[in-house]
Amino acid sequence: MKAAVTVDREGIVIAWNAQAAQLLGYPASHAIGRAMDFFIPEEERAGHWAGFRRAMASGVLNYGPSDILDAEMIRADGARVPVDVTLHPQRDGQGRIVALTANLRPAGPREPRT
Repeated sequence: MKAAVTVDREGIVIAWNAQAAQLLGYPASHAIGRAMDFFIPEEERAGHWAGFRRAMASGVLNYGPSDILDAEMIRADGARVPVDVTLHPQRDGQGRIVALTANLRPAGPREPRT
């Protein structure tokens, strides 16, 4: 299963596939048009937004498409789900990031975060 979530330059969800709905429990009707905060753990939001805004302003991601990021996301039922994330920017003709797609896969068992 490969869930895909795409956000625009403001962090608003513009695409949410069926696998994302299955993995995170939110239907597309709940996700599309909302800021991505709802599936990011509260204690990680500030750092997430800082990195996101930096990437949007500079056009530079700290991760390539083959880098797998270790993350947790919040399911609709409130449970935390460990996921492996790969990031794929969409750029305009000037190289500016206009959208960012995160491909999510369920991760195997992990040590609890502290």
